[in-house]
Amino acid sequence: MQSLPFPLHCLVPLRKAGSGRVLLFVSLLLVVSTLAACGRSREPEGLPTEIPTLVVAPPSTPEPTATTAPAVTDTPIAATEAPTSTVSTTTTTALTTTTTVTETSGVTTSTEPTTTSPVTETATATATTPLTETAPITTTPVVTATTSLSTSVTPTTTAVVTSTSATTSTTATPRVFFREPTNGATIPVTTTVVMGADGLKVEPAGAVEAGVGHFHILEDTEFIPAGDVIPNDATHLHFGKAQLTTTITLTPGIHVLHLQFANGAHVALDGPEYRDTITVTVEAGAPAHSVHFVTPINEATVPEKFDVTMAAAGLLVEPAGAPQDNAGHFHILVDQDFVPAGEVITKDATHLHYGLGQTHATLELKPGKHTLRLQFANGAHIALDGPQYRDEITVTVQ
Repeated sequence: MQSLPFPLHCLVPLRKAGSGRVLLFVSLLLVVSTLAACGRSREPEGLPTEIPTLVVAPPSTPEPTATTAPAVTDTPIAATEAPTSTVSTTTTTALTTTTTVTETSGVTTSTEPTTTSPVTETATATATTPLTETAPITTTPVVTATTSLSTSVTPTTTAVVTSTSATTSTTATPRVFFREPTNGATIPVTTTVVMGADGLKVEPAGAVEAGVGHFHILEDTEFIPAGDVIPNDATHLHFGKAQLTTTITLTPGIHVLHLQFANGAHVALDGPEYRDTITVTVEAGAPAHSVHFVTPINEATVPEKFDVTMAAAGLLVEPAGAPQDNAGHFHILVDQDFVPAGEVITKDATHLHYGLGQTHATLELKPGKHTLRLQFANGAHIALDGPQYRDEITVTVQ
């Protein structure tokens, strides 16, 4: 068999040179072989022996080339290189780097919508507890506290009720008395009179019940005998509405006032406990509020132990406690100056307190001349301001 123009064993080094060159070389070799075969076909027909050579040569050469199909196998490698060279595809790390999609953690991290704490923080809308805290309207403690306003009615009425309730203690011994003015007071022409009772219930006239009744003031006239009806006229004043306070007008001079208690039918009750008497001096222009010694009188001579009577006009004499307007109690200062107004009157051997609302006292002094000063103070023992709350006398003790 005639050899080809180019030895096939040269393919091995060429293959090693590179698959691209091998491919090119094989292609050229096939072209050359084909052209050679065509050239031989033009030769005289008397040389047929050449044809088998040509026929055999191509098959023998293809076999090596077919065996050199590793070059064909190299083409898949080259083809695989194409994907590898399609690094553009692989380098479509854009897809990989489409971690932007993954990193659309923007979307995930757009948990801001989820954490749209603004939305969650629209809990402020829920936490608009101002609406819930409109509980002031629900709790309107003002409304509940308005019960204090309703109960505050009691203070206004308790001014009267307290005085009656205090006077209607069932445990106390029944008695009635003038609270203001006190016995021996000097009062103006028109003055206020306050009445009090212990152990009795003061109620309007009507049904007759034991221990229940109302007041009557008798001006400069005798008590009505027990069991008789107390008349109603200019000198027999009825307080059938259960009043505890009244205003009376008297002519200047000395007047005797009787207080008498009667049942619901105006029938006078029996016993001295249902009666009280005071003597007052009415003076035109006398101060509305005043305190003074009734006994002893100024410059009197007294024994070492003697009684003192104090009086107040226009003032309610009551036990020490919560300060109230126009109310308080007495103090006697023995050989001591008055305590300045606004200051607390101390309590000692020469500053005598009558914080139970007493209007009578018993003193015991050494022989000699003594100055007694009467000073009125409020419920907290604070001296009131003004000469009307003071009086002074001198006595000689023998």
